[in-house]
Amino acid sequence: SSDDSATALDPDLAAVREAAAESGGNYGGTIRVRHAFAPTSLDPHTGSSGGDHMVLYTMYDRLTHFEFETLNSTPGLAESWEFVDDTTLVFYLREGITFHDGSDYNADVVAYNIDRVKNHPVSTVANNLASIDSVDVIDDLTVQFNLSRPDSSLIGILSDRAGMMVSMVAAEA
Repeated sequence: SSDDSATALDPDLAAVREAAAESGGNYGGTIRVRHAFAPTSLDPHTGSSGGDHMVLYTMYDRLTHFEFETLNSTPGLAESWEFVDDTTLVFYLREGITFHDGSDYNADVVAYNIDRVKNHPVSTVANNLASIDSVDVIDDLTVQFNLSRPDSSLIGILSDRAGMMVSMVAAEA
């Protein structure tokens, strides 16, 4: 599209300039992508097919990521985290992140998403977060998960659908 207001990429980013130069193309325009299947949902918390990931990973970032070779957890939307004790997990969030709709990413958004995953009527990943009893917003960039039992797998779980952050504004719309 030639409408710059709908463009998510900054044409001044080095990666954008390099990609356009390498392909002989220009920044902007339309890209069409075809998949061999239709995703079951574009909502990461309600989709039911493993194949949805090909689309979801391009649309949503996650609290944590993982190294492909080692499966070690790495920072995502959370810069870091620590287990304060066996049942208290604190995440320190990245600053300055906004969603495509312009709304801010912060600890309230994380708390909203965890609640949404656990309580959405058609959530397909609620069981993944069964160990989370409650979430406390400590400050704008700090969120605490209070667990019902020790769960060291939670860091890895949050690198998949259950950790995909959805804009509260978009989800409510």
